[in-house]
Amino acid sequence: MKIIEKGRAWSFEADGDLFRLVSEAQRIRLAHLFDPYLAVHTSPIDPLPHQITAVYGEMLPRQPLRFLLADDPGAGSPAQGIGGDAPQEAPGLVG
Repeated sequence: MKIIEKGRAWSFEADGDLFRLVSEAQRIRLAHLFDPYLAVHTSPIDPLPHQITAVYGEMLPRQPLRFLLADDPGAGSPAQGIGGDAPQEAPGLVG
């Protein structure tokens, strides 16, 4: 990093739009610390309780995350499939 132009230590001559962009990016980056379900609360889609439990209670705590959660909306039933990266460990699931 280099100083392009030396000026006063605390001036208000910087680009306000750039400051707003950086401060909003920092807010979003840290938002999960204050609201662990941020994606659920900001999404226009309302997930069902079992979907929240499956993602936040079962899948995300497992690291490394190697699962695919899929739902077929046209199937006419709430059947969901969870596929892992090792099908031999979980027979019957799509890998």
